[in-house]
Amino acid sequence: SRPILGLPEHLKNPRLSKLIEFYNTWYTPENMVLVLVGNINAQQVSARINAAFGRLPKKGIPERKSYPELEIKGRTQHTAKIGYYPSVALVYKGVPTGHPDEKALDIAMELLSNSNNTGTLDKLVISGDLTNGYAFLNTLREQGRCIVSVMPLYDENQRRFESNKSAEKKALKAIEQIAKGEFPDWLVEAIKNNICRDYDLRMEANESKANALMEAFINEADLSKVLNYKEEVMAVTSEDIKRVAKQYLTDNYLALYIEKGKTKEDNKLKKPGYKAIEPPVGQQSLYATQFKNMPIGQVEEKFIDFSDVQTKKLNERSQMFYTKNPENNIFSLTLRYGAGEREFPKLGIAANLMNDAGIMGAYEPQQLKEELSKLNATYSVNADDNYLYITMRGYEETLPQACQLLARQILMPKLDAKQLSRIKGSLLGMRQQRKENVPQLNQALSQYVRYQDKSDYITELTDKEIYELQIAELTGDINRAANYEAEIFYCGSLPFDNVYDILSKNLPLVANERPSQSPQDKALAQVTENTIYFLPNSDTEQAQISFFLPMQGYDKKDDVLRDAFYQYFSGGFNGLVLNEIREKRSMAYTAGAYVVTPQVKGNPTYLSGSIGTQNDKANDAIDVFMELINNMPRNAERMDNIKSYMRQEALSTHPDFRYKASYLKRLQQMGYEGDPTAVNLPKIDALTFEDIVKFYEENIKGKPYAIGIMGNPKDIDLKRLEKYGKVVRLNERKLFNTKDALF
Repeated sequence: SRPILGLPEHLKNPRLSKLIEFYNTWYTPENMVLVLVGNINAQQVSARINAAFGRLPKKGIPERKSYPELEIKGRTQHTAKIGYYPSVALVYKGVPTGHPDEKALDIAMELLSNSNNTGTLDKLVISGDLTNGYAFLNTLREQGRCIVSVMPLYDENQRRFESNKSAEKKALKAIEQIAKGEFPDWLVEAIKNNICRDYDLRMEANESKANALMEAFINEADLSKVLNYKEEVMAVTSEDIKRVAKQYLTDNYLALYIEKGKTKEDNKLKKPGYKAIEPPVGQQSLYATQFKNMPIGQVEEKFIDFSDVQTKKLNERSQMFYTKNPENNIFSLTLRYGAGEREFPKLGIAANLMNDAGIMGAYEPQQLKEELSKLNATYSVNADDNYLYITMRGYEETLPQACQLLARQILMPKLDAKQLSRIKGSLLGMRQQRKENVPQLNQALSQYVRYQDKSDYITELTDKEIYELQIAELTGDINRAANYEAEIFYCGSLPFDNVYDILSKNLPLVANERPSQSPQDKALAQVTENTIYFLPNSDTEQAQISFFLPMQGYDKKDDVLRDAFYQYFSGGFNGLVLNEIREKRSMAYTAGAYVVTPQVKGNPTYLSGSIGTQNDKANDAIDVFMELINNMPRNAERMDNIKSYMRQEALSTHPDFRYKASYLKRLQQMGYEGDPTAVNLPKIDALTFEDIVKFYEENIKGKPYAIGIMGNPKDIDLKRLEKYGKVVRLNERKLFNTKDALF
């Protein structure tokens, strides 16, 4: 009900005494945790921690305000007209973190929807009765909620969404089935195994381990329960689930209806008359001096060893890339066929359908989901311009059976007509609303600035083409894409030869595959004169500004220079863009710029910038950004920090073992034979500030650019923008494919 930062009246005149009081109350050692996960010596680091943090004075644990438990009696509806699309959230009382019923209730919600799509709510989506739906248990330290969210089906013929009321009725039937305990024991076991598999996958990352420990501190949880998470999940019985489902999924719930509408423009803040805060040149505080003089530990110069990535041809062209999994027995398998939406424009929709497809003459969609669930395997299908991706994960003991099912589905997919109707309705429904959807309009404008008539929103399928889509042509697109050569990335604990034998016998790879032309880059727009594209929109609360400046073709020899320029120009809070626009002048909440590199070496790189700011600050923010572009400030003092950061980043950035092979493949496409750090580290050490200035003068200064601006024309002075180039006023229709439009 209130933004975390507070309401505008809280922010206009904050009392300094209250800020100090808040700090002294809550920033105490007893209310604090330090979590370290990684290759550390616990005994050594604990001594350092004690020496540093042991100096903090003891203050005691602050007293927390307690809140009464939410009481829901019967069905209570709340409606808000604030969405682009209608949706319903059904909210039931839940349990706080650590409650004895937590694990059982979590599984009960997974029986409604889960990653295998075998839940009662999932079935409604697969059968085409809802656009989408999901359920989850939200547990916090003091209270919890069971939440079910659904979006009504869009009727492609009547060109409107069904009612929220009808969506609620369908969701309630799915919930009632679980509340009555109408679910098989095998499904419970499959979901428990699935939860444990996902837990193991999360625990491969140090960040996930740290988050688990941090959440245990926040929720005052017993660490033994965190460490024994899988054992506790597997100990839950079907009877436990039936009990909690009946207890919590009752007739007492909140029905939150989101209807199409606009939020009220309350409490608009006027542009403050702040002047830039210029720090004194050449002066430093005692703290800054001491901090800068602290020694920086050097990361060991240890480069990525790709020798454990094994490759072998599976066919005439198709190749397997194998990486050992040192953590567990969960495999990950990705088939990347070398044709995408560039060759088959409808392939993305076909891939979407494949996620809920069956096998012709063998399995209906829901039956196939159940078979894969019994094998504890999940898969997903998607496509982009260059490739068709099929990704599967599961336990290696069932790898052959999972691959056999996957191969049969790819070779003989049973795409579902009701699913196609749902997807067509979803696409058409979103298109009907998108000219009022500010984020999507901004994306379309940014695409137009970079690609002009080759924008994804202009080359997309027409409304009529979507409306007339047929199962046969989409099935054909899957078959045709699967005839191209494939790259198969496998990570697991089975020996290489065993995996090769299983995959060569069970994957759907045709003989004499078609050669791939992927990857390719979409051609960037030619910018011959400075141009400002303005899209008037009185609904946008913040003006959205995008900046595009084409640069030279990609060559790996310039990687260090490009990165050094990025770190100087826009590398986080120290970068010029954020520092000058936000920190010094409070002209924007978001601001940044970065150099984009292509997928194919030799193709152009480009500078991309963005600013999100109040409409009445847009002109001023552009002035500052353009001053940085035209006359980049020189601050050579930052050079040591930039070089240190680049060195540490290069040596400490390593790919996750599951993506090591695909990372190597990407490096090879860009011209590297192994770890780029081995080549680039001497270049980093030799960098000078003059190198950054030279890169700027050769690639940025004086080069033609294009700017896209979406904002309220009442607050943005177009005449003032003319000093930066020709101003072109756009409308929404210019940004989308309007041929055979239905809306």
